[in-house]
Amino acid sequence: PILGKGEIGYVMAVFAGVDAASSFLVGKSADIVGRRILVWLGFFAQLIFFAFWLFWDNFFGINDSDSPIDNDLLKDRFPWIIYLMAGVFGLGDAIWNTLIGTLLSVFFTEKSEGAFANLKIWQSLGFFVSFLWGPLIEIFATKMYLVGACLFIAFISLSILDTFVISLNSSDNVVCLLYTSDAADDLLC
Repeated sequence: PILGKGEIGYVMAVFAGVDAASSFLVGKSADIVGRRILVWLGFFAQLIFFAFWLFWDNFFGINDSDSPIDNDLLKDRFPWIIYLMAGVFGLGDAIWNTLIGTLLSVFFTEKSEGAFANLKIWQSLGFFVSFLWGPLIEIFATKMYLVGACLFIAFISLSILDTFVISLNSSDNVVCLLYTSDAADDLLC
């Protein structure tokens, strides 16, 4: 730990507090602001988090070739950055967690049990893979690039959904068209 073991609880509390408050605010503001803007905000919040941890030494003008991460610099001169990054990550986490559930309940009103079960399967697979690669991949930057790639895939997938299937801001149910019978009057759910 960069700040020491005594600070872990405080950093996690900042993450959890921002995550909880942001979940509440995202849930209340999704219909007002629009889901598309919140998806972009969540993407950029997590992108900032990943970029900071990959390139933070360049942000502060540190070019120490012996150590890519100078823990003493963060601990002594910029300890608030750790708390800020925990909050930024909490914001992105809250947006993704809140909006994915919201989008599933809007898009799959007829088949919501299957949609949420599918979500839980993919989440469980993600946890399994992250615990599996933890001891196998020792380089921190490689782990960050893999998680960042997953973030890009999720964002691109939601952008394709938004562009070609239905707007993220729409409350219309387009997926019900896939499950209707051949009768023309069943095309409107």
